Amino acid sequence: MPGVSFLTAGADAVWIVDKALAGPTGEPAAPYNGGQFAIFAPSSGGKRIQVFDKNDDGKVYQYALRFLLTTAPDGQVVMDPTIKNGGVPP
Repeated sequence: MPGVSFLTAGADAVWIVDKALAGPTGEPAAPYNGGQFAIFAPSSGGKRIQVFDKNDDGKVYQYALRFLLTTAPDGQVVMDPTIKNGGVPP
């Protein structure tokens, strides 16, 4: 989509938190800090991002995909879906 790209700092482009620790909003409040996920690497054009997930702990994670959007008032937009590690939907 024209005008949309991931934030350029990989750790800032995808925020992840254990859903049990997500707080009252259920959304991650900062970049990921832990050992389950790694390699937050946006492509040079910002249209793709690579994240490595060990996918071995069975926890449910809340994550936020963070984009630059040239038409957004503050220049950013966030999408925050949920994923359950181990390949089973939450």
